[in-house]
Amino acid sequence: LDTNVRPYPTARGNHLFISAALYLRDKVPLDKIERIVCDVGYRYRHSALPLEARARPTNVPDAKYGIPFAVGFALARGKVSLNNLNESALQDKEALRLASLIEISLQKQGEDRKGNITIHYKGGSVESPRVGLAALTMEQVREKFLDCCEFAKLGSRGTAYYDKLMVLEKADISKLMSEITVSA
Repeated sequence: LDTNVRPYPTARGNHLFISAALYLRDKVPLDKIERIVCDVGYRYRHSALPLEARARPTNVPDAKYGIPFAVGFALARGKVSLNNLNESALQDKEALRLASLIEISLQKQGEDRKGNITIHYKGGSVESPRVGLAALTMEQVREKFLDCCEFAKLGSRGTAYYDKLMVLEKADISKLMSEITVSA
């Protein structure tokens, strides 16, 4: 079974932009940023526009679907997880300020490219690499799992649950399934 774990609790189209924002976060002082240009593929236009609504969401679901807010939030917080993308995030002044600096460069239909961000700041600009979304490492999967357990208020049990699941990955599933019987 070929599956992957979403790195962020947002719409899939936002992931490239969040990753790009996190990549650029330490490359420019946030207080020097003058504008942020997101190069958005045509298929993700609904996550980018209308710009004002996507930059200033009024509820958490809208925050999870808007590229502008997601980029501003990632730059402001340095992490996007279930534990911090919540109601209080909607009032995060730095995330809202950064989201207000976003401009959308919308690609024509058929010209969809990988998510890209260019940050213009006093003295220059810096651009994210045009790379696809890489699969999470097992350590990143573990970290995300534990974040989700924390969000679910499972406390220290998260580590034990993760350890049990990792044993299943190494288990002989055929043997395990043959041991499970259902009475008719």
